[in-house]
Amino acid sequence: MNAKQALKNQGGPPLPLGTFHTGHASMNLWNSCAKYLWYATGVSLIAAVYHHIHLPLPFFLFFALVSLVAWVYAGKQLIFSENHIPGTVYEFLTGRLPIERMEEGLIENIEEDLAVLVRPRRWYFYLKYIFDYTLLLLLIVPALLCMGVISLAILCTSGGPVFFVQERVGKNGVPFRMWKFRSMTDGREITGIGRILRKFRLDELPQIWNIFRGEMSFIGPRPEVPELVRFYTEKIPFYPYRHSVLPGLSGWAQVKYRYASDVAENKIKLGYDLYYVKHASLTLDVLVVMKTVGTVLFGVGSQ
Repeated sequence: MNAKQALKNQGGPPLPLGTFHTGHASMNLWNSCAKYLWYATGVSLIAAVYHHIHLPLPFFLFFALVSLVAWVYAGKQLIFSENHIPGTVYEFLTGRLPIERMEEGLIENIEEDLAVLVRPRRWYFYLKYIFDYTLLLLLIVPALLCMGVISLAILCTSGGPVFFVQERVGKNGVPFRMWKFRSMTDGREITGIGRILRKFRLDELPQIWNIFRGEMSFIGPRPEVPELVRFYTEKIPFYPYRHSVLPGLSGWAQVKYRYASDVAENKIKLGYDLYYVKHASLTLDVLVVMKTVGTVLFGVGSQ
């Protein structure tokens, strides 16, 4: 099944993200081989467990050898190959799409599966909708209580408005007004309470209103201001495609990478955002939720 057929089954327009610039048809063969080699790696780990209950040693050594070959060969391809990038293995190892290698293959061949980043299947968006509103119902009471305490703390320590409202770019490039707790003074200095809110990401709590309105999700790429979107769209290839899904309160890029302050860092971070777009699933969403909870409770993790 080619990319166009996949798009027809999944719905939505294609997201042309270029090839991995392989230059040869052997790319698909390598990806298939790599997939089964990684399966062999998992089997060898299972075999290691069963080895403790007297699995025949030659049987165990066979899977261990296949696993070793997979790791060594994949590593050589990733590090030393000039034009052959095993995309599936790279994504598996890094959790991001190789944006740097995708630049040279801008939608040169739309027929190849590697030339298109397909949207998640339609049923995923329905499940995501149920996921968001179920989580919203579970968290609404404690969230409102917490917001009340934070609002009083802001009023008592720094005065002025409690909320900060700013235009951000949402799904399909549609702008919306995003809510946050105010954490800075008019002079652009972070307040004492604001420093605490940012450390535990509590300044983002008012965005449950945006989730309720359907402008955001709990999990997705973080929304940016229109000016930055225009700037990064000119500087970074494929940047607009992060808007293929709803922006999120937290996201895969946020839990995998630090705060990005320049073009180079945002290019790296975009790779994580596009990985999420390509592999979006409830399993990945739950993983991001768990990592985000660790940041909120303990103040650790990427920002």
